Amino acid sequence: MRFSLATIATAALVFSASAAPHGGIGKRGDNTDIEERGGKGAVRGRYADGTFLSGALGSRGATDPVKGLLPLSSPAAFLKVRKDDSDSSSDSSDSSDSDDEESNSDKEAEEEGDSSSDDSSSGDKETSSGSGDEESSSGSGDEESSSDSGSSDDQDSSSDSDSSSGSSPSGSSNSTGSSTPSSGSVASGTFPTAAGESTLSAPMEVTDFDGGMVKFGRGVSCTSGEGGGKDAVFNVADGGSLSNVIIGADQIEGVHCAGACTITNVWWEAVCEDALTFKGNGDGTVSGGGAKGAKDKVVQHNGIGSISISGFYVEDFGKLYRSCGNCKEQGERHVKIDGVKASGGSATLVGINSNFGDTATITNSCVTGTKVICQEFEGTSPGNEPQKISDGPSASCIYTEADVNAC
Repeated sequence: MRFSLATIATAALVFSASAAPHGGIGKRGDNTDIEERGGKGAVRGRYADGTFLSGALGSRGATDPVKGLLPLSSPAAFLKVRKDDSDSSSDSSDSSDSDDEESNSDKEAEEEGDSSSDDSSSGDKETSSGSGDEESSSGSGDEESSSDSGSSDDQDSSSDSDSSSGSSPSGSSNSTGSSTPSSGSVASGTFPTAAGESTLSAPMEVTDFDGGMVKFGRGVSCTSGEGGGKDAVFNVADGGSLSNVIIGADQIEGVHCAGACTITNVWWEAVCEDALTFKGNGDGTVSGGGAKGAKDKVVQHNGIGSISISGFYVEDFGKLYRSCGNCKEQGERHVKIDGVKASGGSATLVGINSNFGDTATITNSCVTGTKVICQEFEGTSPGNEPQKISDGPSASCIYTEADVNAC
């Protein structure tokens, strides 16, 4: 076979290049300067004499051995090296960028997952602290139910426990009783627990007295026979006041006011003859408090004047208010009832003498189990019995159905 000189020269050049040592990955101080990109990806290098190296890494991180150098004077080889180098660098860069993007994407996904988890957890917390709690803490129906169902047995039980700790009749400023209802609200009807007990051998004469929710009694049997000032627990002076007191069941006449007086947050565990009697002329105010178990009247109005009853609770009674029908001195008496809660009235909520000009005004109250709201009588003189005239709303009995159904 015959070869031309050009063919032999080309073969020698190729053989020389393939026989040149390729070397390992270069380090500083070696005769090669090789940069690794992308792990087992492409490498590029330059020998100390200026020639470039391009190839693929072997399984141990080094290039496959190549025999001979690729001289810089070969244009074709130089272009191939630069092209391979560019492609290798691009592939490595793309691979690195792709890895970075995937890593960032995974990180963002984890962050979104954590955020979603936090949001979900927050939502669960909000749900768990929702309206249920709010519904369980609001229950005005429970208060009404407990107050309506409150029995004298419960009060007797608490009285027994209180009796072991005596208290000075001077009272205390530390009250454990129910506060006076705010203006415009209906009485809650929750009887308070006594802070102590005091049994009086005679009526306590007071001008201004705060009992500190101590329970006071007279140590006698509760009877409904007609009594007088000597049978009262408290005699309040004209213009005086009585507040934060519980009247026990061991008495007869409760509280007597000599004239104008202010009664605040006073509670009667039992009404014997009357709970509260306004004996003299003047205006009176009853705010808060309550009474139960009255066979007849709770508030007896004998003097001439106006009485205001607000935020008062009464259960199992005959009449809440009665203007005297046969007193020696007769004249106009007026009563205003607001925010009262009354249940179980056997006779009437209010009784007035319309022939003497009496009036009764009822607003914002809750009256249940009481057939007659306002009864008009024809007042008379001592020794005679007043006669019923009519009942229901009128010019003297001033109220509407809404006024007595604010429950």
